[in-house]
Amino acid sequence: MNDKFLKEIAHSLFPDQTPAAAKEHRCLFRLRFHPENYQLKNNPNNNDDQTIASLIKQELNCLPTDIQRKLAEVIRELVNQYQLELNSDQQESQNWNNRKQGQRGIWREVYQWLWDDKYPRWELDHLFWEPLKQQMDDENWIKIKPETVRNWELPELPEPEPLPVGEPLFITIKLPPESRYLLLLHRGLTQRCFLCPSMVFAPQYRADENVIRLPQTESYWYQQKKMGIRLTTPGTDEYIAIALKEALDFDWLKPTKQEFIPNWTSDRMNQLWGWLSDNPSSWQGCYQEFKVVKS
Repeated sequence: MNDKFLKEIAHSLFPDQTPAAAKEHRCLFRLRFHPENYQLKNNPNNNDDQTIASLIKQELNCLPTDIQRKLAEVIRELVNQYQLELNSDQQESQNWNNRKQGQRGIWREVYQWLWDDKYPRWELDHLFWEPLKQQMDDENWIKIKPETVRNWELPELPEPEPLPVGEPLFITIKLPPESRYLLLLHRGLTQRCFLCPSMVFAPQYRADENVIRLPQTESYWYQQKKMGIRLTTPGTDEYIAIALKEALDFDWLKPTKQEFIPNWTSDRMNQLWGWLSDNPSSWQGCYQEFKVVKS
């Protein structure tokens, strides 16, 4: 998985159609940020048998020149492309671009972000989110509207209207008639969580008359704010709604103050995936995505 992750990021930074120099940049990124090479220096120094430069030579059959400058270019491109994600992770990424003369080791901060923050999300997406999306029906159960719009019977649009950053919004999910419970998974820029059930938005995941609305009046958010949910970051918000005929006896689905919003973990997603696979007639699901824009 490590190699696949690095290769995918490298190609996102320097696609195949970019100039030939991009091949060296992709190679430099994959080798410099691979866990197996963390202890290696960039350039040969006296009796160093193996360095990042020597690994690039082995792979591309040419010794790279000015590897420090090229590494700075790689980091600059990463910051430019993932700026919103870096900001959400509270990384001081502008310092990675504005390094002082002679300053070394910036790549180690980039390395830490890649493996501590970016990779766990990428792994959950590839192992669970993408396969789960393939199992969903082509339905539109989910409506997200401003606080002033409360009626389910709204005119259908070819595409959902963009959601405004910062404005209170209510999420309404209309379940199939035979379903009584809802799991609502959310994938945002950096967040991977269950909105329902959750202490903060939906402590109850049993539907009344096949409709669930978030935030629920008894939720922590509504008790504190008396308003709808506010989105904070532009981009794309994705949702999977899973309608269940019966409640699931998973401890992590019981809302607690110790965990206001249950995050995805490999153990939790494995447990959910196993139950869905073993009980195909006991659930239905849909996937929807919404653009989030600054108003």
